[in-house]
Amino acid sequence: MRIAAPSHMQGVFGGFGVQAADDLISSLHLPSVKQGEEQTGDIVRWGAGSSRHFANVFFTGDDGVTQVFSRSGSSGPFQVVPESNKGFTDFYGPITGEFRPTE
Repeated sequence: MRIAAPSHMQGVFGGFGVQAADDLISSLHLPSVKQGEEQTGDIVRWGAGSSRHFANVFFTGDDGVTQVFSRSGSSGPFQVVPESNKGFTDFYGPITGEFRPTE
């Protein structure tokens, strides 16, 4: 599952959107992940209500900083940024959940 790649969700819920991503996480009962224990592919959610953003954990460097792979909207740019990206928290709010996809 790749939350940061909206094209992956086409056909799953009829299109990509933050509500569809939240619904998918809820319907699959994905396990929560504690901050500091992230693994590649984990889903990070910022904010609540209509101001939400999702990204996937890309890697955690030797410096302990977790980088996430993100896409802004269905046609925005792809980017790799620190999980604690100030732009995300300023716009969407704090991290409100981290989840581990299961096979």
